[in-house]
Amino acid sequence: MDTKTKYFTVYNMKYAMELKNRGHKVVETVPNPKKPSFMCWVFEVDETFHLDFAHIKGGARIGR
Repeated sequence: MDTKTKYFTVYNMKYAMELKNRGHKVVETVPNPKKPSFMCWVFEVDETFHLDFAHIKGGARIGR
């Protein structure tokens, strides 16, 4: 892995699948540290990742 590449862990499967559908790269999946029977998705962060994530969560305000 490149040391300059940023990563972001997503704990919600719905959000992870939507990010994946939008073309964001899943680097790996790992067990959730608080709930080991659930998985977390580690994404590689690019220029659009945080905007897409905010939009999926309903927090992005376009045009403001």
